[in-house]
Amino acid sequence: MTNRHQMTSSTAGLWGLALMGLMSAAQANDPTQYATAGVWLGAPLGASLEAGAALPLTDPDTSLIAGGELGTGGHKYMVGMRFIAKGHDAVWGALRYAQWHANDQAWGLKKQAIYRGLEAQFLIFKASLMFPDRSARRRGADPMFGLAVGFGI
Repeated sequence: MTNRHQMTSSTAGLWGLALMGLMSAAQANDPTQYATAGVWLGAPLGASLEAGAALPLTDPDTSLIAGGELGTGGHKYMVGMRFIAKGHDAVWGALRYAQWHANDQAWGLKKQAIYRGLEAQFLIFKASLMFPDRSARRRGADPMFGLAVGFGI
Protein backbone atom coordinates (compact mmCIF):
# COMPACT_ATOMS: atom_id res chain seq x y z
CA MET A 1 0.00 0.00 0.00
CA THR A 2 1.55 3.30 -1.03
CA ASN A 3 1.68 6.42 1.12
CA ARG A 4 -0.60 8.21 -1.37
CA HIS A 5 -3.22 5.44 -1.05
CA GLN A 6 -3.07 5.58 2.76
CA MET A 7 -3.56 9.33 2.71
CA THR A 8 -6.55 8.99 0.37
CA SER A 9 -8.18 6.34 2.59
CA SER A 10 -7.75 8.38 5.76
CA THR A 11 -9.01 11.50 4.00
CA ALA A 12 -12.15 9.63 2.91
CA GLY A 13 -12.77 8.49 6.49
CA LEU A 14 -12.33 12.00 7.80
CA TRP A 15 -14.75 13.49 5.31
CA GLY A 16 -17.20 10.70 6.15
CA LEU A 17 -17.05 11.84 9.78
CA ALA A 18 -17.59 15.44 8.67
CA LEU A 19 -20.60 14.40 6.59
CA MET A 20 -22.11 12.56 9.60
CA GLY A 21 -21.73 15.74 11.66
CA LEU A 22 -23.39 17.88 9.02
CA MET A 23 -26.26 15.39 8.60
CA SER A 24 -26.81 15.36 12.38
CA ALA A 25 -26.79 19.15 12.36
CA ALA A 26 -29.50 19.24 9.71
CA GLN A 27 -31.80 17.26 12.01
CA ALA A 28 -31.03 19.25 15.20
CA ASN A 29 -32.77 22.40 16.42
CA ASP A 30 -29.39 24.15 16.54
CA PRO A 31 -27.28 23.23 13.49
CA THR A 32 -24.02 24.13 15.26
CA GLN A 33 -24.65 21.69 18.12
CA TYR A 34 -23.46 18.58 16.24
CA ALA A 35 -21.22 20.03 13.52
CA THR A 36 -18.25 22.29 13.00
CA ALA A 37 -17.62 24.24 9.80
CA GLY A 38 -15.47 27.12 8.64
CA VAL A 39 -13.93 29.12 5.82
CA TRP A 40 -10.33 30.32 6.31
CA LEU A 41 -7.53 32.18 4.53
CA GLY A 42 -3.96 32.06 5.81
CA ALA A 43 -0.87 29.98 6.49
CA PRO A 44 -0.33 27.15 5.93
CA LEU A 45 -3.35 25.85 3.97
CA GLY A 46 -4.14 28.98 1.93
CA ALA A 47 -7.86 29.28 1.14
CA SER A 48 -9.61 26.40 2.91
CA LEU A 49 -12.90 24.85 4.00
CA GLU A 50 -13.32 23.10 7.36
CA ALA A 51 -15.96 20.54 8.34
CA GLY A 52 -16.41 18.08 11.18
CA ALA A 53 -18.59 16.53 13.85
CA ALA A 54 -19.20 17.91 17.34
CA LEU A 55 -20.23 15.99 20.45
CA PRO A 56 -21.77 18.31 23.08
CA LEU A 57 -20.55 17.79 26.64
CA THR A 58 -22.53 18.86 29.72
CA ASP A 59 -23.96 21.90 27.94
CA PRO A 60 -24.40 22.71 24.24
CA ASP A 61 -21.79 25.49 24.46
CA THR A 62 -18.86 23.08 25.02
CA SER A 63 -18.19 20.26 22.56
CA LEU A 64 -15.56 17.74 21.58
CA ILE A 65 -14.85 18.14 17.87
CA ALA A 66 -13.19 16.08 15.15
CA GLY A 67 -12.90 16.91 11.50
CA GLY A 68 -10.76 18.13 8.69
CA GLU A 69 -9.80 21.09 6.59
CA LEU A 70 -9.10 21.04 2.87
CA GLY A 71 -7.19 23.93 1.32
CA THR A 72 -5.14 25.01 -1.64
CA GLY A 73 -1.94 24.25 0.32
CA GLY A 74 -2.90 20.78 1.57
CA HIS A 75 -5.22 19.32 4.17
CA LYS A 76 -5.37 18.68 7.91
CA TYR A 77 -7.04 16.41 10.44
CA MET A 78 -8.00 17.72 13.87
CA VAL A 79 -9.47 16.75 17.23
CA GLY A 80 -10.13 19.11 20.09
CA MET A 81 -12.62 21.16 22.06
CA ARG A 82 -14.90 24.01 21.00
CA PHE A 83 -16.36 26.50 23.46
CA ILE A 84 -18.84 29.36 23.37
CA ALA A 85 -18.83 31.90 26.22
CA LYS A 86 -21.93 34.06 26.55
CA GLY A 87 -21.93 37.39 28.34
CA HIS A 88 -22.66 40.77 26.87
CA ASP A 89 -21.74 39.28 23.50
CA ALA A 90 -21.05 35.74 22.36
CA VAL A 91 -17.39 34.75 22.20
CA TRP A 92 -16.33 31.47 20.65
CA GLY A 93 -13.15 29.59 20.10
CA ALA A 94 -11.49 26.20 19.93
CA LEU A 95 -8.31 24.41 20.93
CA ARG A 96 -7.24 21.51 18.70
CA TYR A 97 -4.50 18.98 18.12
CA ALA A 98 -3.94 18.84 14.36
CA GLN A 99 -1.92 17.08 11.69
CA TRP A 100 -1.17 19.05 8.51
CA HIS A 101 -0.31 17.42 5.17
CA ALA A 102 1.42 20.01 2.96
CA ASN A 103 1.26 19.90 -0.82
CA ASP A 104 3.40 21.90 -3.26
CA GLN A 105 1.39 25.13 -2.68
CA ALA A 106 1.50 25.16 1.16
CA TRP A 107 2.32 28.58 2.61
CA GLY A 108 5.61 28.34 4.53
CA LEU A 109 5.75 24.55 4.95
CA LYS A 110 8.21 22.12 3.38
CA LYS A 111 6.63 20.61 0.24
CA GLN A 112 5.01 17.19 0.66
CA ALA A 113 5.66 17.14 4.43
CA ILE A 114 3.60 16.22 7.49
CA TYR A 115 3.45 18.55 10.50
CA ARG A 116 1.78 18.02 13.90
CA GLY A 117 0.92 20.58 16.55
CA LEU A 118 -1.64 22.74 18.30
CA GLU A 119 -4.11 25.21 16.89
CA ALA A 120 -6.15 27.82 18.74
CA GLN A 121 -9.12 29.74 17.36
CA PHE A 122 -10.55 32.90 18.88
CA LEU A 123 -13.39 34.65 17.05
CA ILE A 124 -12.15 35.19 13.47
CA PHE A 125 -8.46 34.39 14.10
CA LYS A 126 -6.66 31.07 14.10
CA ALA A 127 -3.04 30.49 15.22
CA SER A 128 -1.06 27.27 14.76
CA LEU A 129 2.23 25.97 16.15
CA MET A 130 3.43 23.14 13.88
CA PHE A 131 6.34 20.72 14.19
CA PRO A 132 7.56 18.65 11.21
CA ASP A 133 7.60 14.86 11.42
CA ARG A 134 10.89 12.96 11.32
CA SER A 135 11.11 12.56 7.55
CA ALA A 136 10.44 16.27 7.00
CA ARG A 137 13.10 17.21 9.59
CA ARG A 138 15.62 15.09 7.66
CA ARG A 139 14.80 17.19 4.58
CA GLY A 140 15.45 20.42 6.49
CA ALA A 141 11.93 21.38 7.63
CA ASP A 142 11.69 23.66 10.66
CA PRO A 143 8.84 24.27 13.13
CA MET A 144 6.40 26.91 11.93
CA PHE A 145 3.89 29.35 13.34
CA GLY A 146 0.81 29.91 11.18
CA LEU A 147 -1.95 32.52 11.20
CA ALA A 148 -5.31 32.51 9.44
CA VAL A 149 -8.35 34.74 9.30
CA GLY A 150 -11.89 33.56 8.59
CA PHE A 151 -14.98 32.23 10.26
CA GLY A 152 -15.57 28.89 11.94
CA ILE A 153 -18.25 27.53 14.25
